[in-house]
Amino acid sequence: EEWLDPILGPLLGRETIKKGRYIKIGDKEYEYNPSFCLILHTTLASPHYQPELQAQCTLINLTVTSSEGETLHNTAI
Repeated sequence: EEWLDPILGPLLGRETIKKGRYIKIGDKEYEYNPSFCLILHTTLASPHYQPELQAQCTLINLTVTSSEGETLHNTAI
């Protein structure tokens, strides 16, 4: 089962503070841009994520194979 560091929770959940202008990650506050996009990927052929993570993200399973049938890259975002 795949996992992400829990410190990314506020970022994945877009838990902004101070009228949506900042986000708190760990003990620090960072300016938040609503158009920010975080892309994570894995090379695992069949990754499994916790339902809580799946609810917060858009998952895309993309597999690219060569003409010989060899898997070149598998990405889950």
